[in-house]
Amino acid sequence: MMIITSFVTGMGVYYAAAYNLIESIVAFAFMPVYAYSGATLMLVGQSYSKKEFVKLQRFPKISIKCCIGIFLTIAILFSFFSESVCGIITNDTTLIEFTKRILPVALGMQIFNIGNQIFKYCLQGVEREKWVFIYSTGISCVSCIIIYYFTTYTNLQLYGTYVGLGITYFLLGIGSYLKYRKVIKVYKK
Repeated sequence: MMIITSFVTGMGVYYAAAYNLIESIVAFAFMPVYAYSGATLMLVGQSYSKKEFVKLQRFPKISIKCCIGIFLTIAILFSFFSESVCGIITNDTTLIEFTKRILPVALGMQIFNIGNQIFKYCLQGVEREKWVFIYSTGISCVSCIIIYYFTTYTNLQLYGTYVGLGITYFLLGIGSYLKYRKVIKVYKK
């Protein structure tokens, strides 16, 4: 995150302020996803130790559906009432006007982070923490290059930061899903 912050800071003070404001709002909106991820970790871990294969398949699906429903509701409300939501954190009208244009994109990119979070925690529940660490580190390095490109060489600026983060979440989610599926197939045998 510090690297991304340095890219954004290079764009200017208002970009940095908007990024920090958006990250605060996104963190609040994403809290239910973290709660479901933690619960899924516990349920998957218990099912793994009891060799309950059907539950290992069911829990992530249920969690993702619930998270998408809850997060989409929050994201839509925050997007429609972005001025009020931003106004809770700051009274700088220029910053609010600047931020409310970018907030829907930032929230939209988090959709890809839901699968990432759920399957990352599922993998930890089936004792694949080392894989999660190595894969996340590799994708994070690649994402720094992607985000740097979008923020430096395109005219997307802060939008590019969130598009880059969306790509990162997508890659992390797909990789974690495929690994979890592979682990479950091996475990089933």
